[in-house]
Amino acid sequence: MMSGLRRCFLAMAVLLPGTAMAQNVALTQDTYIVPGNAANFGSGATINVGGATSDQGLVQFDVTQLAAGTVSKAILILYVNKVPTSGTVNFSVANGAWTEATVSGTSGFPSVGATVASSVPISTAGQYIAVDATATVQNWVTNPSTNNGFIITPNGGVSVLFDSKESLTTSHSAMLSIAITPTGAVGATGPTGPTGAQGPQGAAGSQGAQGPQGPAGATGAQGPAGPTGPLSNVFPTQTTEITGNTTIADTDTTTYFIVNNSAKIITMPHCKNGSTTFDGKKLVFIVPGADGSTIQTFTRASGSSDTFFDLAFAANDGANFTGGGSGTGFASYGFVCTNSLGANGVWLAALDVY
Repeated sequence: MMSGLRRCFLAMAVLLPGTAMAQNVALTQDTYIVPGNAANFGSGATINVGGATSDQGLVQFDVTQLAAGTVSKAILILYVNKVPTSGTVNFSVANGAWTEATVSGTSGFPSVGATVASSVPISTAGQYIAVDATATVQNWVTNPSTNNGFIITPNGGVSVLFDSKESLTTSHSAMLSIAITPTGAVGATGPTGPTGAQGPQGAAGSQGAQGPQGPAGATGAQGPAGPTGPLSNVFPTQTTEITGNTTIADTDTTTYFIVNNSAKIITMPHCKNGSTTFDGKKLVFIVPGADGSTIQTFTRASGSSDTFFDLAFAANDGANFTGGGSGTGFASYGFVCTNSLGANGVWLAALDVY
């Protein structure tokens, strides 16, 4: 699991130019269609591609609010939720408008347009894939009416499920990360001077010897730091390993926790603790063990009146959650703070790693 996250970070570091300003644009709609089927899947938790019915995925982003400047790189990122059958998929431009709430395999679906990336291999769940969509996004910025999003189509018998924005478990919706190269303002044109009289053309002189190279100039002062963007639970700002019984502080900035086999009791932070700035952030616990024998006990903080709902076992337990996961790389636990849901505190937990 960690190798997949690191690969995604390394890919972003290589693909986005060092002098560019990066930003994410808003995902406006996502769904999938089953060719020949009149059902609508706009509220589904996954974007299905391939399988027995040759499903096709659709995602669209709003690029009209991009900062002024030149789009130097655009990366489409999706989270692989499940891979029933490995293989390859194609990313293309959706050739025609569509609406998430009404599109189906018999009505309102776009055709496949220009290729963005072909035969992209997918074999492992629980990791991100990144596709270079720079030329496509540059065209959308220049010609906004042509932006109908991306269409994802299968090759052969591949079957892949990506997270949609409606997912309540892994909650990793599709992203479009843009690198903008800022352009300075054009100064006013100065007045044109008078044209002088043309003198006689002199004879060409001989080329002189090349002079020595001058010393390098001093390095200029570093410019001011740009504004800090919004926090995201998709890419963790900090990862740490839990090696024993651990209590996570209310103000802990860690997002991802690698749980060692020796850890048996993990005390989660308060759901709400006054004006703590970290209220409401999501935590992910990556837990080793295929048979559940090393799974831990998740308990609430001492003196807490918080109540958590266990999404995995559908049981409201205000104190402890104990048990083993049986998935193959999928969320085995989901803890929701039920007495203050919405404003304060959602914890997502436990990916079994085999």
